[in-house]
Amino acid sequence: MKTENQILLEIDHNEKALNLYDFKFLGISVWRLVRFSVRVGKLKQEINYINRTSTTKFNFFSLIASYFTSFIRFLSILISNKKYNFLILAFPRLVKYNEEYMDKYTDPLIEKSNLKNRSIVLQRNLSGNQFSPRYNSGAEYASSDFIDYTSNILGLLISPFLYLFFFNKINNLNKKAKEYFNLSSKFSFIIALRMGVFLNKCLFAYITLKFLRINKVILVNRVVFLPFIAVAKKNNIKVLELQHGITHSETDLYMGEYQYEIDPDYFLNFGSIWVGNQFSISKEKQVVIGWAYKDWLLSRINVGLIPKSVLVVSSPSITSRILKSTIELATEFKNYNFILRLHPQEKLDSTQIKELENYINIIIDDNIQDSLFSILKCQFIIGENSSVLYEAISLAKPVAKIMFNGLKSKNILDNNIETIQYLFEVADFSCFISNSLVKSKYLNGIYDTFDVCKFNNLLK
Repeated sequence: MKTENQILLEIDHNEKALNLYDFKFLGISVWRLVRFSVRVGKLKQEINYINRTSTTKFNFFSLIASYFTSFIRFLSILISNKKYNFLILAFPRLVKYNEEYMDKYTDPLIEKSNLKNRSIVLQRNLSGNQFSPRYNSGAEYASSDFIDYTSNILGLLISPFLYLFFFNKINNLNKKAKEYFNLSSKFSFIIALRMGVFLNKCLFAYITLKFLRINKVILVNRVVFLPFIAVAKKNNIKVLELQHGITHSETDLYMGEYQYEIDPDYFLNFGSIWVGNQFSISKEKQVVIGWAYKDWLLSRINVGLIPKSVLVVSSPSITSRILKSTIELATEFKNYNFILRLHPQEKLDSTQIKELENYINIIIDDNIQDSLFSILKCQFIIGENSSVLYEAISLAKPVAKIMFNGLKSKNILDNNIETIQYLFEVADFSCFISNSLVKSKYLNGIYDTFDVCKFNNLLK
């Protein structure tokens, strides 16, 4: 059976061989507008890849209220004639801190740098949820609900016209893609729809950047904000993208050749160990600025350590395997508490919840609170390949990767991190907890100290 990495490399090869990037709209390869969802579908088909097990319940009236509130706020900002140097496009998934919600990637960065009092933050909702109150780190905040939903509606209305106008090119793209990907003929209509939504979002992006006189755009996750990148590039506005997780190899998000028209000018890394080709931008354009959030948080909180506690980090693609491993460990080591932390897009089903009721030393963690809180309160951290494991290493916590029950989490970058241990069977846990000394010299490069001078120089 092929591994995820092998399939991703195969996907990249076929996309290029089939010339899927040739068809351009507004100077942008149309394939970039659809490729992420297509790649995820291919992974699901090949290896039963699971990227989400949780569902979000929509409240129609809350959505409508948020839409109009967003419109009024957006309009008031535009007509205020106030100049902002920087547009911050924050990460959609927020974390809770002191009863407020914040973006752990951009908010500490704003507070600790020259972004403060010179930035406007445009917050995109996540699956219909707009979390509030929003933590204020020294910037103006607005919701993008009005832009997103208006663009979706107008995109739907104009998509038939775009389909007819680009009939041959759209169907030819779909025909070529079908030679490798499992796509139906109806996917041509989805391509037209994505083009329509992209066109409208580009219009709103142009209005936003022009009226607010933005000099630079800082964003988290390029796929979410492709229209803003495209418009910024056309207007010679520099785009900086922040790393938002541990990426040590090819991914469905970044994989592919760099395209100036739709990719950031600079990529800002957490630590030197993560500089590499996996972000699809040259190493010369990657700048290690460190991790502002870690220092920011540690200066504010004091979390008590729970003795004999083990944080078990899961994710949607490995839920059943992590659950099985946790139960086996909890059964063997009854004097330890195993705190199971689910990914924000992960949810246990009723059968799994009922099964856990039989184990008093397995506790479900509150994953609305940020992962660093959980790391600080636990004595040991175990899991597969989650970013949380590397966060724990940077905090000098004992970390082990589970290598049984179908979990095979070792990767080449781990060769540079000698503090990582491996559990090839349940019995190895005894060795792990008794040999958990962390040598600080191996912690460099994972989450470096935030270099405010280097970051401020990028803002000039």
